[in-house]
Amino acid sequence: MRQIRKVAVVGGGLIGMSWASLFLARGLQVTVVDPRPDAEAKLTRFVERAWPMMQTLDLTRSDEVGAAAFSTTTSSLAGIDFVAECGPDRIEIKRQMIRELERGGRGRCDHLLQHLLLAGLRYPKRGPQS
Repeated sequence: MRQIRKVAVVGGGLIGMSWASLFLARGLQVTVVDPRPDAEAKLTRFVERAWPMMQTLDLTRSDEVGAAAFSTTTSSLAGIDFVAECGPDRIEIKRQMIRELERGGRGRCDHLLQHLLLAGLRYPKRGPQS
């Protein structure tokens, strides 16, 4: 089994910030991708506030608050071991996100509504079984 060390979180909203915080707490290298101009500052504040709670739950591997790398595009994802897609639950936005990931060789999507998300993509049969 391949060891996961570098994680990308695509989408820096509440769910993405939560996953990024947990991945950082577990000692992983995290890159968050979000096009919004205020997303990086929001992520930093979120992680700083979440860290003490994660320490209380014994989820952290360090007392030092983890810091994520940040990007506005998926082109920064070279060398990533795992991608967590955490974009808004709007089909067209998710399709666009998956298209961008697909162009970078990371088009797999595990989602309950994957038939809706993958319609019209280059490799629509990708999913949990592939």
